[in-house]
Amino acid sequence: MQFHKTNKQSLSTLRDSIREKKCPCCHATDSPLSSYMIITVKSVLLFTFNRKRIIIACPSCIISSAKKANITSSLLGWWGLPLGPLSTILAIMHNWAVFNSYSFNEPDEELIQYLEVISSKE
Repeated sequence: MQFHKTNKQSLSTLRDSIREKKCPCCHATDSPLSSYMIITVKSVLLFTFNRKRIIIACPSCIISSAKKANITSSLLGWWGLPLGPLSTILAIMHNWAVFNSYSFNEPDEELIQYLEVISSKE
């Protein structure tokens, strides 16, 4: 996909066209796609690894990915000292927001920001 002279209007148009596609995870077409950053924490002894990834999918797949990330972080994130427990708590709190307050009906600004980053690299 080529981007030339990216502006807010073209990014909004692109975002809207992405939201109308089928979900890349489950192939559902019944709800608009959205984006959310999922954080997973894994620790080994003194080393703690935070993996941040943006997922573009339907609401049920985003929630499922957040649950999997929280389970993985809960089991594997605590073991690195001193940052493991803190990083794990912060990641779980971030991922938990998708269950409580995240609105999938509204076009999200995270997707626009993601598209801005991609377009600036090309």
